[in-house]
Amino acid sequence: MSILVKKFDEQWLALTFPYCKEIVAQIRLIADRRWMPLHRCWLVPYTVTAVLQIEQELSGFKLTFEEQLQQELDLLNITDLAGSTEAKKLSKSQQVSNSAYKEEPLQDEHILPLARPNDIRASESKAPPDKEASHSSLSRPNEINSANHAAPKWDAIERQRMIDALMLRGYSRKTIRSYVSHLQQYCQFVSRKHVAWNSKHIPTYTLELTERGCSSSYINQSISALKFYFIKVLKEADKQSYIRMKKEQKLPVVLSLHEVKRLLNALTNPKHKALLYMTYSAGLRVGEVVRLKMEHIDQERSLIIIRQGKGKKDRQTLLSEAAWQVLSEYISEEQPSLWLFPGQRQSEPLNERSAQKIFERALLIAGIVKDASIHSLRHSFATHLLESGIDIRYIQELLGHQNVKTTQRYIHVSSKDISRIKSPLDL
Repeated sequence: MSILVKKFDEQWLALTFPYCKEIVAQIRLIADRRWMPLHRCWLVPYTVTAVLQIEQELSGFKLTFEEQLQQELDLLNITDLAGSTEAKKLSKSQQVSNSAYKEEPLQDEHILPLARPNDIRASESKAPPDKEASHSSLSRPNEINSANHAAPKWDAIERQRMIDALMLRGYSRKTIRSYVSHLQQYCQFVSRKHVAWNSKHIPTYTLELTERGCSSSYINQSISALKFYFIKVLKEADKQSYIRMKKEQKLPVVLSLHEVKRLLNALTNPKHKALLYMTYSAGLRVGEVVRLKMEHIDQERSLIIIRQGKGKKDRQTLLSEAAWQVLSEYISEEQPSLWLFPGQRQSEPLNERSAQKIFERALLIAGIVKDASIHSLRHSFATHLLESGIDIRYIQELLGHQNVKTTQRYIHVSSKDISRIKSPLDL
């Protein structure tokens, strides 16, 4: 019986295998393991302790480590785990746990928690001085050992300096997490190339990301993260290394009005149906719809109040009659208290990835083959308003765009005027 071990994300590993009660019994011996019903896999923390537990508890079965994961384990001198029956003995500095990222119960049925910066600070400050080396994340690049070069200067202290600097400037938790991840990736690149820890190698790193097929948006965010760290945190004067890629001019994926109606009526679950109705009818971002509270619905004025949306801006948008009818039925049946769409725990909102999964299921049931995401409902909302003759300035306000140029891209996907033009073949 073979067990595939792969990365679920930066904090968790996923174990997949054909059902076997003996394997399940052994996995239950691993600390903090979690079953993910929608993904049909087990999750364990991505820590050295957990990796060694996997090897120890599942030594009677064939373990297959995904190539990317195996490479990361090799960098940390945890080699030949796959198929091995003896755990490699690590030094105390390598036997690390996950206290740098406080583990919490899952927010929803298949979603991982987002590590909170203040949790990171609290957990690290409480670690005894003589045990700090044994309480760092497996994914920390500064733990990488090499006989050929010094380890990069990206450690728990530098990471915390980065987090504090971002928090002081009001960056969102999502951006903080992304920026820290980009710094960790750059640190791994520096270690692999055996070069000094500075900003001079960013152009080479950018080329590597390009060769790997990363999008310009991903690469530019990586450059922003590195620029912030080296200039704002380390106070480096060099500003020549931060060359940004030209962003692709991609048209948004838009569903037709008929496709939207099919999709909205594809699901029978009141909560899921109301979620999709609210997203499309008001043109909401997924992060906005999952964080709606009961108090944000102004039924008397037919308005939805968006608090601290993108750019930390408040705005008002439409509450359609059709959406309110579906929403009121859901509220009457489920009776949410704080969050309009709560997660597994009533005290927490539904996770964004859960909302995306709900959309994907509706897309499948509706038989729509477009490469759409839940954000496509927002694109469709704007395009359909434009096609119905609504002034673009009003659409800009409803969407919460700071610059009207962002809204103008919907002109390019509107079929209102294009449909009036005939091809020369049809003349």
